[in-house]
Amino acid sequence: MLRTFALVWIMFSTTVPMFAQSPTIQIWINGDVTVTTSDSLTHTAVKVRGRMVRDSVRSGEHEVVFCITHAQPIASKLTYMGAGRVVYRAPRTGKSAATGPGAEKMLPALGILQVDGESRFFLAEGRGYPHPPNERSVGRVSTFAVVKIVREDVHDPKGKRHLTDGSSCLESNGPFPTGRSASVRP
Repeated sequence: MLRTFALVWIMFSTTVPMFAQSPTIQIWINGDVTVTTSDSLTHTAVKVRGRMVRDSVRSGEHEVVFCITHAQPIASKLTYMGAGRVVYRAPRTGKSAATGPGAEKMLPALGILQVDGESRFFLAEGRGYPHPPNERSVGRVSTFAVVKIVREDVHDPKGKRHLTDGSSCLESNGPFPTGRSASVRP
C-alpha cells in the first residue's frame, strides 16, 4: 500500500507542474533579420520578417520592427543583415495573437540568434534571457542593457503597410510613439 501511494505521489508531483501555465509565453520569428544602430549609439532597430512561433504553435508570415532604447550609449554600432531567429517573451493573455499595430505587449527582453554564430541579447535590469544563453545554437553572446523595447507590426490589421523600415527608431525623438512598449519601471 505504501509503495502504491509513493508511486502515485511521484507521478502526480512530476506531471502536475507540466500542466501549470507560465505567466509568460516565448515567441520567436525565424527569417530575415536586419539590425542597425543610431549614430548616437543610444537606439537600435531590429526588423524581422518570417514565420512566427508562439507557445510551439506556428502562425503565418510576420514582419515586425523592434525599437530598442539602450540604458547608455553602446561601444559601437550594431549591424547585421541575414537569416536568424528573434526571440522575446510576452505576458500570457487570453488572446492568441496581436490584433493591430503594436498590439502585442512584450517584456523588456529580446534575443537575436544570427546564423553567423553571433547572438545578441537586449535586457532590462532584472530580466532573464528570453532564450537560454548557454544553448549550443546561441554561439558567441553579447548582452546590452536597455530601458525600453517597443514592438511594432509593419502592416496594420487590414494588410496596409505603414512602416518601411526601422528608421523612425533611430530618430532623435526615440522609438515609435504608438507601439506597445516594454520598459523598466522605477
